[in-house]
Amino acid sequence: MEHCRKFFSGLWKKALLLLSIGVLFSLLIQWIGSSDRSTFLADTFLTDTLFWIGMSFFISGLSSWVHNAGAFNGLIYGAKCAIAVFRGVHKTSRQMIDGYVDFCAGRRRVKDVAKIFVIALVFFALSVLSGCV
Repeated sequence: MEHCRKFFSGLWKKALLLLSIGVLFSLLIQWIGSSDRSTFLADTFLTDTLFWIGMSFFISGLSSWVHNAGAFNGLIYGAKCAIAVFRGVHKTSRQMIDGYVDFCAGRRRVKDVAKIFVIALVFFALSVLSGCV
């Protein structure tokens, strides 16, 4: 039990949000996919729900991983500088370089990326196992 508490220590709010997003998305897909509303909750509801919960965790982990890699730092900083130029604030090239370095150093990193991927993998495995039963 202590291991679970340590594993979910800073992650439980995000996990609860992603869990609810996965359930809501699964309900939406079931509702859209049912031709008549009498088969709204089909036999595959559990399998689909586990899959969409896993998919929500996977997409969140992927976006956190891209954020940590700094893939869009230049684009975000460039947009901020362009907005500053339109407002009439002009900087020297040295100030812009130092500002970019400070911007990249000041970005928060997501520390739970591996945990999010592990949770996604568990939900994908549960989805496959529930489909086999």
